[in-house]
Amino acid sequence: MINQYSWSGDVKILEYGNDSGASGVRFCIGYNGDNYLNLILTRKVGVSAEKLGTGAELDVYRLTKDGFDRELNPGTEFHFEIKKQGNYVRLLVDGEVVMDTAFADRYDFFTPGNDRNIGFNSSNCSFEVRNIKVYNEAELQLDSEHKLTFDELALGTLARGRYSNWYIEWPSTNYSGVSLHDGTKALEVKGYFQSVFAYPVRRKYSVGVSMISKIDSSNTGLFIRSSNDRILTHSDNAPHAEYFEADKAGSIAGTGLFLKPLHGKNIIQIVVKQYNEEAASKVQSQAVSLDIADILGDNDQTTSVANYRFEDDGSIINAYVNDTLVVIIELSKETITYPRLNQAKNFGPSRDSYVKSVTIKSPDGNVLKTVNNTMVCAEYSVMGVASRSHSSSHPYYIYELDVEMELEKIHTPKHVEYAGSQIRTTLVPYKSQSGNLDLEDLRQGLRFAFDVPEINDTIGYMGRRYTVVDNGALVVLEKNIGDLSLLTYENIDNYKIALQDKLIEVEDAGFTYQSAYIYNIPKEARNEMIAARAFIKCEDENGNVIYLYSDVQIQSVLSVYETIKNAGIELPEDIKEWCEDEI
Repeated sequence: MINQYSWSGDVKILEYGNDSGASGVRFCIGYNGDNYLNLILTRKVGVSAEKLGTGAELDVYRLTKDGFDRELNPGTEFHFEIKKQGNYVRLLVDGEVVMDTAFADRYDFFTPGNDRNIGFNSSNCSFEVRNIKVYNEAELQLDSEHKLTFDELALGTLARGRYSNWYIEWPSTNYSGVSLHDGTKALEVKGYFQSVFAYPVRRKYSVGVSMISKIDSSNTGLFIRSSNDRILTHSDNAPHAEYFEADKAGSIAGTGLFLKPLHGKNIIQIVVKQYNEEAASKVQSQAVSLDIADILGDNDQTTSVANYRFEDDGSIINAYVNDTLVVIIELSKETITYPRLNQAKNFGPSRDSYVKSVTIKSPDGNVLKTVNNTMVCAEYSVMGVASRSHSSSHPYYIYELDVEMELEKIHTPKHVEYAGSQIRTTLVPYKSQSGNLDLEDLRQGLRFAFDVPEINDTIGYMGRRYTVVDNGALVVLEKNIGDLSLLTYENIDNYKIALQDKLIEVEDAGFTYQSAYIYNIPKEARNEMIAARAFIKCEDENGNVIYLYSDVQIQSVLSVYETIKNAGIELPEDIKEWCEDEI
């Protein structure tokens, strides 16, 4: 099983052992021998996630009714589906998404080969399960591009909730909503406001906002690299991320860094959050101001829509205005934690790790500022757009929020593996159809060796069990097929594909392999590229047949000879002469 799977089934609630609304069904989605991560569907207080094992953490995903506001009383039946792509997890109940998030690395306990990676746990809840299906998924489970525009939304007040993959967490008492601006639908932000991307992002990503404002000065920011630590306040108005409130030190937000697009006419700022024991909230900001007049030309932030964007590759963050690079932000490899920094309310000490230092450079490499002891999250990035100083009489307009992220595809294990290629160490004279030998026409052979399951072996594939009922190899001249993905059993009658239905056993270094053998190769064809792949024919208990393949291998007699020669392996003189002589 790989850490890229789908798991589904049906659940029926039987009874509860107490009256707690927090009792319910727990789905384990990873186990490392010491710790495991549960997704929780509670009886009537929402959905959450917990870490159990060596040190419990019960709020890995904050308990919320967002997306799951229903009661699971005795007799309730539902269908669940879990899609996992490394750290990214999506939980669906009866086809509706109830959790869509990414967990920090430290909570991804999936361990290849551990048969307890997935399973059910009960907390004072008896339930039955059926129709369980688990599949290794060959393709990505989640989308890598997310764009929010407002063309399809109705004009008027925008309710708190999820729109595409963005949560409008706090539209403010001034009723931000969708309006027409210069003939185009946009999100009109009239007051305190916060929108957060649906889940933390790790690895490479970019995030951008396109906007225009009625004023050119505002505590508004495009935030990245915030963490799940709640430093300033924990508000029910902001359930999915830090509440980007004033930090009591002249800026906003508790963690991360942000681009402040409205710091004066044609002026923006790059702001880095920094830990300071002496500050009122233990955090403060370090900022670099940038003049973008040359980028905006005859316009400014109030007369034309501008796009502000970050690109983060994990160690270097580039900031852009209208696709023009404005700063390079370098993150140190060294990280730091702040165990004495307490979160808001009763959430305990800070749990995340942060980048030790950040260096802000101009596009030509000049250092503009170095910030130590940052609050820039090292593991992942909570992203958002927030403001704390706009008013209904001076709104700004968001036309687009856009995220692109890199998802790591986890490859399904191969059941048929290429092991290597060989050529003959003895030349063989050509034998005509009449049986006559031509001792002057000496021929070579080319062998492709594979590690192939034996017939009657049982294998697991995509969550199903199959029996190997046959194996073989497909061989074709590369020039005859072009697209190597067409080298399949279904195309056996096309492209002059040769079927070798009997593989030849070969031993090498104490290991036994099955091989496809191409013989009778004349000297003038020694550089002809030949494509080959092995296959196994598999059948499940219902008689369904699938073919599984090795990767396509391409070799010629001469390419294998060169590999052997370059490895320093000595071959007989007649083999060298046959391969190297001019024809």
